[in-house]
Amino acid sequence: MTSPIELIAIDLDGTLLDSQHRLSPRTKAAVWRAAEAGLHVVIATGRPRFSGYTYAEQLGLKTPGVYLQGLTVYDGDGNLLHEITMQPETAHRILQHTLDHDLAVMVYNHQRKVTARHLAERTKLLAHYGEPTPDYVDDLLSLPDQMPISKMVFVERVETADAVRRALQAAVGDSAHVFLSQPDFVEALPPNASKGAGLKWLIDYLGVPAERVLAIGDGENDIEMVQLAGIGVAMGNASPRLKAVADFVTHSNDQDGVAYAIERFVFGEGK
Repeated sequence: MTSPIELIAIDLDGTLLDSQHRLSPRTKAAVWRAAEAGLHVVIATGRPRFSGYTYAEQLGLKTPGVYLQGLTVYDGDGNLLHEITMQPETAHRILQHTLDHDLAVMVYNHQRKVTARHLAERTKLLAHYGEPTPDYVDDLLSLPDQMPISKMVFVERVETADAVRRALQAAVGDSAHVFLSQPDFVEALPPNASKGAGLKWLIDYLGVPAERVLAIGDGENDIEMVQLAGIGVAMGNASPRLKAVADFVTHSNDQDGVAYAIERFVFGEGK
């Protein structure tokens, strides 16, 4: 059987990884089988490559990847192919809002993650995602003058995260894209940036038509990617907004949902 799929784009947290941030044996086997069949298997995550690529290595893949919510794209050898950064004045406005409202923020580009020294305890949740210890600074407002900024992540309580998102979006207007990537994470990106935009850049670079892409995710940050793909799949544990736009809802991340989607749509099994 010849699969109509040439490329599989897979989110990490809540999708490829189970709720304990592990790769299940069945998921590993399905991903490896797809790679052995000649498909591009692409990690598409909000994480930076320095924490996200470890899972490609565990899978034995030398694969291109979409990282930092689509703001950076790498080839299989780890070369940076594409990068989008925030306008310094927008970054400064967001950081001023952060200080004015006592928010806990982590600042990223493709090489660094940075937070304020006094926010170390409040941002430590990000360490659960396998990221290295951040650089600590005393003056957040000076960062846009010292480094390019790709995105910012705000660590919030689930019950307050959406209110923080709405207030930040109102403060920055259309100069940034603000959304929930997890129930307790608010992210700010350059306008029009998304995993879907990053994936579109990559498939154009590789010469893969969108209709031959299978994309799998669980969060609101996966909406554009799932809509772009010829077959867009939401996990069983996905957000209602993602399920509403997906072509198919698979099993949850604790029930090998990625493996089931690959078996069904790449190999024609389990229908």
